Amino acid sequence: MNGTSPTSPAAATAAGGRPALETHGPRRVLHVLDGLGGGGSEEWVRDIVALVPQEEFTFAVCYLYPSPERFQYTTDLRSLGALVTYVGPDDQWFAELWPSSVLMRFALRAVRSPYYRWIRPWSKHVVIFLRLWRAIRRFRPAVVHCHVFQAFVHGVLAARLAGVPVVVYTVPALRTQLEERYRWVFPAYRLLGRFVDRFFTAISVQELQRGAQIPADRITLFRGAVDFRRIRPTPRDRNPVVREFGLEGAWPIVLLTGRFNADKGQAVAVRAVQMLQSDFPRVRLILLGEGEDWRAVRDLVTRQALDGAVLLPGFRTDLECFYGLADIYWRTSLVEGMNRACFLAMAYALPIVGFDTRAATEVLTEGETALLVPPGDAAALAAASRRLLRAPDLARTLGGAAAELCRRDWDIAQAIRLFAEAYRGGER
Repeated sequence: MNGTSPTSPAAATAAGGRPALETHGPRRVLHVLDGLGGGGSEEWVRDIVALVPQEEFTFAVCYLYPSPERFQYTTDLRSLGALVTYVGPDDQWFAELWPSSVLMRFALRAVRSPYYRWIRPWSKHVVIFLRLWRAIRRFRPAVVHCHVFQAFVHGVLAARLAGVPVVVYTVPALRTQLEERYRWVFPAYRLLGRFVDRFFTAISVQELQRGAQIPADRITLFRGAVDFRRIRPTPRDRNPVVREFGLEGAWPIVLLTGRFNADKGQAVAVRAVQMLQSDFPRVRLILLGEGEDWRAVRDLVTRQALDGAVLLPGFRTDLECFYGLADIYWRTSLVEGMNRACFLAMAYALPIVGFDTRAATEVLTEGETALLVPPGDAAALAAASRRLLRAPDLARTLGGAAAELCRRDWDIAQAIRLFAEAYRGGER
């Protein structure tokens, strides 16, 4: 870690080489994440650091991989007083190295190719683990809180090796883990789960028990996704996004928020909005977010001649301007149920059309709080949207019911209380 906690005494080492822990002052909590780009886990960590009692806790954050997105939560976390450290390999210079000599360039290419193909895929994990273990020993936390899969594997082992008293883990939605490409996740949970004191999950406890064989008394089901203190609809006549994107005459405005990858379904949304154009020539689809598929979606928009109808603003923090402006929200994830972006749409009382993934994380109910259609079906997505747009009373009813459900069951204050209680359980 680059430095020590502002409230920490001089570093000390307990018997057996374990790091000595705080005996007074705020309790130290260290979060471990895969990256710090604009994702749901990163947003959760930012909210935890911001909302737990500041006088009780001090935070550090370690992340394993650099994120490709332009937006990073690093600045937000540091402004909240958290120490932020990258623990991945620092070998970008090797990729950028370009000698002036032709002979040296040839030799470098001969070395670089096997390094990136065979050596780095495995050596990076060794580097990450050792640097993370060292960062934990320097910060000397009472609690390590891991998020997402790679952070779970590295963080749990490094924390226990460093002698951290309490290790907790927030389990992502398990539906995607059941896919073939995530076959290793449940065995990892079964193998390493014994070293985790508390599993936090928003999914079915029974699903986690069956798949990962985690005892029920070590699983905490948490609710909470929206900080209602930040729900501030911006009137259309004062909304800066209207002028920024030339939306003065646009209707309807459809919003979709999420990281750009194939599972999030942005390409399906582009095809669906093209089908809506014949009935709603002034329709605008706003795709908020960044990610590895952003360029591919942008190219699809261009090929379909939809540059004026589909907007790609990238990652934005002024979400109240976009959610307050939208007429309808599309949840186009192909595998997961609820996510934080959709909860935010509920909080703003937007009528929602989403794919019925039948995931354990599902909160929306067909015909009561949303209209749900088969996953990946662009025509069905467009048809359900036409139904809402032609029946404003139905749209208001669905949006109002979703907002009421969200405010009752998903206020983030509920989750923050549970996290804080788990952190207090760590030894001083």
